[in-house]
Amino acid sequence: MIDTFFWVRNEIVIQVTVTFKKPYYDLNTSSEGINEYIDNFLPEDVRGKKRNNGEKSFTVYSERHDRNFSINLDETNEAVVAYITNVESD
Repeated sequence: MIDTFFWVRNEIVIQVTVTFKKPYYDLNTSSEGINEYIDNFLPEDVRGKKRNNGEKSFTVYSERHDRNFSINLDETNEAVVAYITNVESD
């Protein structure tokens, strides 16, 4: 139902891609559960504090890590895909 992939560079996770498979998940009926699952990949100091940048785009700044993170959602006929990116990585 959920697939998770970690993109790592120099032993640092720079992106997490989470695929929520349909019909189990969709943005209309499962957005709260999807958001809670995404929060598991963010630093504790920013969980639940995402700032909306559009219909399917969010950012959050972690003071503890001095990093910005972006969350982008893409919905296809088969799945909802969340891209969680440390936007300040080199």
